[in-house]
Amino acid sequence: MKRLFTLFTALIMLSALSVKAAMFTTSPTPLQESSKNVVITFNAAESGVAGLQGLSTDLYAHIGVYTNLSPSSWSHVKTEWTQNLESNKFKRIAANTYKLTIGDLRTYFGITDAAETITKICIIARTSDGSAQTKDSFIEVYPAGFYLQLSTTPTNTTITKATDITFNATTTSAATIKIYVDNKEVKSASNVESLSYTQKFSTPGVQNDVKVVASNGKETKEETVSVVYVKPSDKENYPGGTPKQGAVKNADGSVTFCLAAPGKSSVIMVGSWDDYKVLSANTMKYQDYNGYRYFWITVDGLNNSTYYPYYYLVDGIYKVGDPYASLILDPYSDKWLDQDVGADVFPDCPEYPYDRFDDTILAVYKGDIHDTYKWKVNNFKVTQPDALVIYELLVRDFTGTSKKADGTLRKAIEKIDYLAELGISAVELMPIMEFDGNNSWGYATNAYMAVDKAYGSPDDLKEFIDLCHQNGIAVILDIVLNHTPGLHPWYAMYDAGKSPFYNATAPHDWSVYEDIRQEYPLVESHWIDVLTFWMTKYKVDGFRFDLVKGLGDSNSYGAGTEAYNQSRIDRMKRLHAAMKKVNPNVIHINELLASVSEETQVGNDGQYQWNNQNGNAISYASGAGANLRYFNAKECSRPICSTVDYAQSHDEQWVGFKAISGTASRMRRLGSMASQLLMSPGPKMMFQFDELGYDKELKETGRTDPKELPASSWYTSSYRVGLKDNYTQLNWLRRYNPEMFGKDVTLVYNNFANGNGVRSIRLTKGTKEIIAFINPGTATATVSTTSTKLNTSNSQLITASQGFTSPTLNGSSTSLSVSVPPHSFCVYATTNVAGVEEIVEDAASGNQCKVYGSQGEIIIDGDYENVAVYNMSGIKMSSLKVGAGLYIVNVDGQVTKVLVK
Repeated sequence: MKRLFTLFTALIMLSALSVKAAMFTTSPTPLQESSKNVVITFNAAESGVAGLQGLSTDLYAHIGVYTNLSPSSWSHVKTEWTQNLESNKFKRIAANTYKLTIGDLRTYFGITDAAETITKICIIARTSDGSAQTKDSFIEVYPAGFYLQLSTTPTNTTITKATDITFNATTTSAATIKIYVDNKEVKSASNVESLSYTQKFSTPGVQNDVKVVASNGKETKEETVSVVYVKPSDKENYPGGTPKQGAVKNADGSVTFCLAAPGKSSVIMVGSWDDYKVLSANTMKYQDYNGYRYFWITVDGLNNSTYYPYYYLVDGIYKVGDPYASLILDPYSDKWLDQDVGADVFPDCPEYPYDRFDDTILAVYKGDIHDTYKWKVNNFKVTQPDALVIYELLVRDFTGTSKKADGTLRKAIEKIDYLAELGISAVELMPIMEFDGNNSWGYATNAYMAVDKAYGSPDDLKEFIDLCHQNGIAVILDIVLNHTPGLHPWYAMYDAGKSPFYNATAPHDWSVYEDIRQEYPLVESHWIDVLTFWMTKYKVDGFRFDLVKGLGDSNSYGAGTEAYNQSRIDRMKRLHAAMKKVNPNVIHINELLASVSEETQVGNDGQYQWNNQNGNAISYASGAGANLRYFNAKECSRPICSTVDYAQSHDEQWVGFKAISGTASRMRRLGSMASQLLMSPGPKMMFQFDELGYDKELKETGRTDPKELPASSWYTSSYRVGLKDNYTQLNWLRRYNPEMFGKDVTLVYNNFANGNGVRSIRLTKGTKEIIAFINPGTATATVSTTSTKLNTSNSQLITASQGFTSPTLNGSSTSLSVSVPPHSFCVYATTNVAGVEEIVEDAASGNQCKVYGSQGEIIIDGDYENVAVYNMSGIKMSSLKVGAGLYIVNVDGQVTKVLVK
């Protein structure tokens, strides 16, 4: 029940795989609700948790029950997690052996409702401070009546060497008990409540089925367990000769599954279609290809529209999922989905088979999982990447409930109109791939090709992307190639420190979780498969690569992590080239934060680098003044337009929290900062709710915890609405005029090194010109600048700070000025620059229809025969009901550009 999703996930995995006898046993057994004098014994030596072994102190139980009224949620929990009482004490009675006295079950758990019955005891053994604990374990509690329980010593009956196994049959009342091996009776007894039988199993590749039958004269009960002596896989080439990892549908309807497992001798496929039985017949074949070993098996009879969970049993020891699966079931997180997010987040998701086991990551195969969604936009392209405004958001916190991890993709879909109206041109989703837990920033990836179920279904993500594309918004995924937790198959199928996919110790200074060995050929080939998968199956437009400093070869850090690293450069160029083969317009963003020389290399390759200007932004917002010309790659000595510049991301202190006091002044100050960001050439990034002046604190304690959503009053506050309008006007200015924010615009920063002195930005291209007049000071001041195209007779006001309602552009010829209030700004442009409120009629025919944008639709007044509507990406819209944005409308040859809000 206690959920620790850090290094403990690796301990969970190790404990799940190394248990050889039951951690928890009961007296009496089998256990029934009516049982008296109940005692639970804990064997720490069999827990697989080093922190619980060899102790001289008592331990404590975290203990509750499943009942008929709460069949899959802990209830009647005896104590809080940190409480250490006599009633939940595991008393040490011998080395690694502890006993907890329960007595009467209903009395112990305080169950008084006669209609409520216990079905399982839920239990964790832990140290007094909770620093070491077992995984969740469950003890069956049978109702009144006659029942049979079959257990084995050791518990694991999948063996890799000749093993003596003892079968223990116990009943709730006297009975005749018979034990069979492969349908041959080997032992029996009458009028007994228990019977044991031991046999040595010593033939590799053989499966023996052990069955116990118990009869009390009125009822007969039967239990069966299979003993599988794992044999080495047979050598046979993958169909066609070239292994393809993951699940591949064949022309005859069969499915071939393939797993790369270098250094392994045997893999068995364990599928739900075989009731999760470990069967010798499902031992996979292997092929050694280009120096690496691949295991494969072809399965017949799978329905194309049915979910089939499965796992791989590697060398008879390691139970792992499939790194190529499109859906993952996680025993440690899935049980909390309903509680954490809600039962409707993924309604038809298959349930984890907790009634069978609770310690194995499962992959899920569904043949048509990527065939059911019908895309409306199939040809979206990012044509002006240098003018992008990227909106970084965390699905968990963008929608839903304040301070509760219940934001989902479906809820985010409802906000796409909001994003479209804001004028952003790309959304960057913080990691949405299957991660540890349900409540996370997402940077602990367990499966690179699966959407995390806490956010929704694969089709939810596809619909989100499709609707973004319909509104001219690109979608970028944040992806973490540096590390994984210990549950990833690459790590879990080897002993700790032995996986060829990982470094035993990170060679760089940014060690997080398990560090991936980037130079291992199967690693980079997987990255290419992963990137291709998201671009083809989900039509993703690009990627932001997290922690690129850790993506160098293991032997490349001799001069230090921050030093120029050619292997990082080469790797990112190879990944970029692979992506461009799929989509020549792909957006490639690196969180590299490296030297000028290194970032110049990748920048010249067409990759964008994160440009973190949080320190300068906070200095400016706080009133201390700052040179914000560094919102510009060239000013940072990088190739022109090669950086994604930002004031804050998910990872830095929020600028609004540090901004000057007073809501009115703070919002104006943040608006003037935004003008300097968005008026500089090259792609820019906002973090969610920048447009509302989010001014909460990002605390180090609970840094990644769910955050407070903007209050509803923020959406009506004149100061915050004014800031949102500033962002909207400037974003749309960039979308309408991308050429003004590209590589060949003439840019002039004026007076930016003057602390809080007045300043201006001028952008000129051809006959177009845009000038921002900015006053960071504390009193009204005149901002003067020179112009080359803009004058008082050809000017239009684009936007101004809230409360700055009537700016006046003064001057003549090439000298212009505006009197600007404190902390404020305004932006003017020549009239040939497309402004946000502008409706441009590009051509006319004999038809004199009036065409204009309304809320969520395009209105056509007049008679017409034919109409065609296109968004700014050239995609034809299916109706006049459209999202917020700019559209080209052709009515019988009359072409009009309109804005829909």
